[in-house]
Amino acid sequence: PFFPADFSENTPGTAGNNGPAGSAGLYGRDNGAVFYGKIHPFGTHLQYVASVFTGLRGGPNDTGSLMYAGRLQWNLLNDEENNGYYTRGTYYGTAGDILAIAGNVQHQKDGAGSITAGRSDFTGLSVDLLLEKLLPNNMGVFTFNGEFKRFFANYGAAAAANPSGDCFCIFNGHSWSVLGSYLIPHEIGIGRFQPYVRYTSVDPLYSDRRAEWETGINYVIDGFDARVSAYYRYGDFNTKGTNNFGPNVVGDKVDSFHVALQLQY
Repeated sequence: PFFPADFSENTPGTAGNNGPAGSAGLYGRDNGAVFYGKIHPFGTHLQYVASVFTGLRGGPNDTGSLMYAGRLQWNLLNDEENNGYYTRGTYYGTAGDILAIAGNVQHQKDGAGSITAGRSDFTGLSVDLLLEKLLPNNMGVFTFNGEFKRFFANYGAAAAANPSGDCFCIFNGHSWSVLGSYLIPHEIGIGRFQPYVRYTSVDPLYSDRRAEWETGINYVIDGFDARVSAYYRYGDFNTKGTNNFGPNVVGDKVDSFHVALQLQY
């Protein structure tokens, strides 16, 4: 998947979001090839992924350079058994005790910025941690997720000031997020409750920092396939914008309440 500038799951191909005329990561996907595998040194589990993608097409990348990406993930306790190179943020306790440490890198020459206002190479670095612990005596499941990202795309403040022009103004700066959740062991009705809290901070180089608290409760019926959530958010993501990383961005912190239903089949 192509990393969108706002770290969201949906990236419609519009100018100023995915580059001119949807030239990068249309709908959050990219074309390329992935080589992956896993080895098991000293009873641990090490997954490796190496890949090459089209990345940004057009715009500042007028030479057609490709994007290269890689990931290493080291599981110190139980292995994560998933399809392909995919991973998860939780297993709801079905995989036993998990401690996974991972690092990622992406790079594309001329992969950001604007032909007219300033272009740059793009390099994305990130590290993440997953800890999932089955508490003794069937007392539930504790999950912790943490991630830190540092994106380098030094196209300059002039290009960032006009994100609706020809600039592929992918995020330039650092971001981090932490989440803790507790899956209550006893079923109530057809599912189990899982309260959680999350904090996310996004600090662009050319714009104001924005942050958000989220706390809520999931009603887990069938893992990721059937879940109902109710949660509260407080922050300035929406008011400052999730795609505008130019100077002079302002926005108030706001409260919001949400109810969501997730069904997969």
